[in-house]
Amino acid sequence: MSLQINSSSNNNVEVDVTILLQLLESQTETIKELQRANQALNQEVHLLNEKLSYFTDRFFGRSKETLDSQVTGQLNLFFDEDEASETVIPAEEGQETIVKGHKRKIGQKAAKIAHLPLKERHHELSKDQRICDQCGTQMTDIGTTKIREEVLFHQAMLDRLVHYQHTYCCKECEKADVSSYKKASVPRPVVSNSLGSNSVIAETIRLKFGQKVPANRQESYWQETLGLDISRDNITNWHIKVCHNALDSLAQRLKSHLTQEEILHADETTYRVIEKGKKDTHYWLFSTGKHSPHPIVYYHHAQSRAGEVPKQFLTDFNGYLHCDGYAGYNAVENITLVYCLAHARRKFFEALPKNNKNEETPAWIA
Repeated sequence: MSLQINSSSNNNVEVDVTILLQLLESQTETIKELQRANQALNQEVHLLNEKLSYFTDRFFGRSKETLDSQVTGQLNLFFDEDEASETVIPAEEGQETIVKGHKRKIGQKAAKIAHLPLKERHHELSKDQRICDQCGTQMTDIGTTKIREEVLFHQAMLDRLVHYQHTYCCKECEKADVSSYKKASVPRPVVSNSLGSNSVIAETIRLKFGQKVPANRQESYWQETLGLDISRDNITNWHIKVCHNALDSLAQRLKSHLTQEEILHADETTYRVIEKGKKDTHYWLFSTGKHSPHPIVYYHHAQSRAGEVPKQFLTDFNGYLHCDGYAGYNAVENITLVYCLAHARRKFFEALPKNNKNEETPAWIA
């Protein structure tokens, strides 16, 4: 701005005051705009810091969504007055606190192994070692002392079991030229024409699904440790045939009982299947309620996550279905959906500011 001041004029002072006031208003407005911009930048930085804290906690923080009850003020739904009376309240600095004494339980180790078969091992001196060092006469055993108890492990072992079927005939009928024969019944194997007995196949299933040992690692275990030359293909084929020959009818019976329940829980997750055209398939889990007299957990494998899967599986179910709010469960007919409060609470948990215990924030109030 260019100012032309005429020093000879009597109105110069008034002009200077007007110009200065205009400059002051302009500077004041500029300062306000800068303050507003600075405030917006501070809010943006604060938002970015919260996003950074959220993703840092998401990838590297603990997954357990728990908060201190003294901070949240939320009481336990299953509140126990006896447990609450034993809770020690932290005292302020300089104050004395009385802590309830600790009671040690006796005989816990003995109770853990009381059901195991008992074997004794006596450690004795040989006849030559029983000679007295003082007079050279033979010493007499005067008693034993229990030193310790421990658990013995027996390595798994295999036996070759040969089945023989006995045949019987009637000699009296043979005299009359009449044939009369009977054969003893023989239990049918789960898998025909196979070396795998029920016990061996059951152990391969336990190792794979209970101990998470895949077939390729089981192959070396059976061959090198136990001396049974079976391949991973044998193990896999056993599992497939067992499902078709024995377990499929059991699964259908469990499903029939499952759909008769009043309350069911459902969830689904992705599952990678080797050598499948589709990258990920899905496992759907359906289980009875916690207080059901007949607890059942059913894993149903499907190619997709579409709502048609639970719709077909729960055709005969008409009770309450407890799920996480996934829209696919809306396709199930004749049921009442019950949503999970833990999933609803998770959004409030994620909305909590990092290291900010301000109870006036909406997330803390909620």
